[in-house]
Amino acid sequence: MPRIENLLRQSRQEFVLAVDPSHLTVAPGDAWSRVLDRRSEAVRIVEQLPLKLALLQPAIQDLHDLAGRWKCSGENRIGRERSAATEMPRATALNSGR
Repeated sequence: MPRIENLLRQSRQEFVLAVDPSHLTVAPGDAWSRVLDRRSEAVRIVEQLPLKLALLQPAIQDLHDLAGRWKCSGENRIGRERSAATEMPRATALNSGR
């Protein structure tokens, strides 16, 4: 949400310009208009978030399922490697006894 944080930071700065009479370099009405524009943009971004998440949810679920399969595959591979490693010394001992 860096975009929203940036909008809010800029809005705070513009708000100070809009309400502080000592800042005569900027017209208060213009600063206030920019505050409202940024606020509207932040609201729009937040309102669109559930729609974007709904579009991403199937892909996120697919990645989660794939990660689970990889984890199971990795555990099976590690189990096979361990059993092969424990049988290897036995096979080496049999071969060296000839």
